[in-house]
Amino acid sequence: MDLWERTEAAWLWWNDHGRPAQDRFGYVREADRREYAWHIPDGHRRPLGV
Repeated sequence: MDLWERTEAAWLWWNDHGRPAQDRFGYVREADRREYAWHIPDGHRRPLGV
């Protein structure tokens, strides 16, 4: 997936979820250096990185 496709997918997700504000998201870096972002209402953690 190229950068434009990723950007479009992120925008579609954000739009489909009611355009949540920035304070509805979180970020964590675990002790093993894995990084995650999450959307607070659904609590689903999404891994970051390649």
